[in-house]
Amino acid sequence: MDGGEHTGGVLPSEEERRTLRHVGDPLPKSAFLVALVELCERFTYYGAQGLFQNYIQRPFDGSEGRGALGMGHMGSTGLNTFFQFWCYGTSLRGIFSVLH
Repeated sequence: MDGGEHTGGVLPSEEERRTLRHVGDPLPKSAFLVALVELCERFTYYGAQGLFQNYIQRPFDGSEGRGALGMGHMGSTGLNTFFQFWCYGTSLRGIFSVLH
């Protein structure tokens, strides 16, 4: 198969491989959709982490801001850690269910 016919067309010669410009295929539209969905997922993930750290630890009386649950630093850290576990754990479960 050196320079001869191939089922997809004619294979390039060695000189053509060296001199011709390498052009890749265009990305399908679904690739851009996947990238957009992943970008939105990342914004949601980091946005929710800020909620856990800032609002949950504030005093319940609202003296340091609205939306407080009064759980303190330890409670907000615990919920944040659980949230991270839940996000990564559910995605692993989805991956394993696809594989089996």
